[in-house]
Amino acid sequence: MNISHRWLIGLLTACGLVLTACGGSSSSQQGSSASTSQSSACKSAGAKVKGRTLQIAIAPTSPPYETIDPNNADHLVGLDPDLIDAVTNCLGVKYTYTTMTFDGLVAALETKRVDLIWSSMLATPARAKQVNYVLYQKAASGTDVRKGNPKNLNTLADICGTTAAEVTGTVEATFFQQQSDKCVAQGKPAVNITYYPDNNACVLAIKTGRADIFSTDTALTAALAKKFPDFLQTSFDITTGLNFGVGVNKSDNDLLNAIFEAVTEIQSDGTEVKLLTKWGFAAAQVQAAQIVTS
Repeated sequence: MNISHRWLIGLLTACGLVLTACGGSSSSQQGSSASTSQSSACKSAGAKVKGRTLQIAIAPTSPPYETIDPNNADHLVGLDPDLIDAVTNCLGVKYTYTTMTFDGLVAALETKRVDLIWSSMLATPARAKQVNYVLYQKAASGTDVRKGNPKNLNTLADICGTTAAEVTGTVEATFFQQQSDKCVAQGKPAVNITYYPDNNACVLAIKTGRADIFSTDTALTAALAKKFPDFLQTSFDITTGLNFGVGVNKSDNDLLNAIFEAVTEIQSDGTEVKLLTKWGFAAAQVQAAQIVTS
């Protein structure tokens, strides 16, 4: 099917995949208020952050994790916004979003422009040197290729000499670079890794033939292939052993412990499982709440 660039952008927009604030940051308020039926655990956790309004950094370009509501540009939808609402409701605090590109999230937290990162971010050892994390969900990476998989990309070993599209700062970009190094060591062509600000640009690169493969979380690669079956399909998965985490500034121990206790509570009462199911994830992807500081 011949799809013009303008038509594709329109389709992406309609599907909630092209978003504003890609070049910088902007804020939108989506407050929460204390539940009238707060558990004792929530009350205890909330006491650590009483009176605070949390500024949450998020890169809303990864449905079903987080994206701008196509029916309301001031509202975010997805698994992470629902989890944020559940956790802040448990804590009895309000929050404000700051939307930005993924590669700006950690810097924003380190410089205390925001209080939290909650944006389907993998808690890698390298990132944990910069920020602390509360783990909450198991992750795996998948790949998307052009429909028909014309270059037969079925494993990482197959991508030597191809062009990969990746979002700047992601773990998947690291996987592709590691594989490229292996290719060169074996006397094969390197992987040409092209970097983009968000997933939307990576999808467009596949569509226009500027890239052969793109990798992100398995849920997102599947969702993208389902939305754009005329030019996109899933290929292979990449085992990571990593988990998604909520990022907290190294100096904010009260907030770190409050988030840990609140996540523990919404896992205990079944809220996280309900939300995972709502957004098409498996209940088995619940990662027991855990604080990671290194």
